[in-house]
Amino acid sequence: GSRQMSISKRALDTVELFTQIEIYVLVFLAIVIQIIVMYKPKEKS
Repeated sequence: GSRQMSISKRALDTVELFTQIEIYVLVFLAIVIQIIVMYKPKEKS
């Protein structure tokens, strides 16, 4: 019983880490997209 608890706890920690990384990746992508959108029209004109 205690062994399965530690395994599930480790899995939960991994999932939490991945969700944090996912949030950072999404924020980073959003910033990159904003920069691209802001600077693209200036290059064309």
